[in-house]
Amino acid sequence: TLMARNFTLPIPVSAFIGTRNVTNPAALVSKSLNLTYRSGWAFDDTTQEGISCHSFIFPDEYTATGTLKAELQFSAAGSTGTAGWLVYCEAVTPGDTLNLTTSESWGIANSGSAALSGTTAGDGVSVTVTLTNKDSVASGDLVRLSILRDVTTADDASGDLTLWAVSLYEET
Repeated sequence: TLMARNFTLPIPVSAFIGTRNVTNPAALVSKSLNLTYRSGWAFDDTTQEGISCHSFIFPDEYTATGTLKAELQFSAAGSTGTAGWLVYCEAVTPGDTLNLTTSESWGIANSGSAALSGTTAGDGVSVTVTLTNKDSVASGDLVRLSILRDVTTADDASGDLTLWAVSLYEET
């Protein structure tokens, strides 16, 4: 059965910047194609690396009655093992006492993983991460996402994982 979506918010990789202060930055890469370039973020297989996106205002279509999810589309340098990801959410409601110029307020990590068996190196892989820990996000909040490769617990894939696209949606 297909689930309905209240909204889908694509977040281009260009909306992300290198890391939170708790981990190393992933490397912004640009892969040369025939006539164009494809940009993504390369995450190392031995060092935990991360990115965070610029702030955006959470959509009015968010009802908080469904399940908030992040879809990550990536490729892997290899074709074996499991690719593990962590997604953090920071939500700041207008009027909160958080000093936006000096402080952060990330929620607890949400994790997801995808088996690479049966894939070919470089092919697209998708993983959906349920944002159970979403920092009490509400419509109209100032929101950021942070994405890390989970090399410390859930990832045993060798070589870089390259993140190409991110989408955020509420499923009902």
